Amino acid sequence: MDITLKIANFPDGAPRGAVAEFCATYRISRSWFHERRARARAEGPLAAAAPRSRAPIHRPRLTAPEVEGCALLVRQQLAEEGPDNGPTSVRHRMLSACRGQPCQ
Repeated sequence: MDITLKIANFPDGAPRGAVAEFCATYRISRSWFHERRARARAEGPLAAAAPRSRAPIHRPRLTAPEVEGCALLVRQQLAEEGPDNGPTSVRHRMLSACRGQPCQ
């Protein structure tokens, strides 16, 4: 039986120290035990046993697709013009072309 399912089925009226003994036996922290138990109560024992995604919900530093497309286009234009198509040149060209306004 999976440890999360054992946590989900842990009796509510367990004697004092039972959680600490359980955690010591399975080498888990009491905070992890209580997190899993709360999740099992809220979502059900099988949902608590399933792994959750570790991907962030919001990615504030993600570059917008429009800006990325603009940068790739500028880089290609710079490559056709000469050998200097590095990130500094791309940034300079993008800033000078847009003059502080969002690129079109």
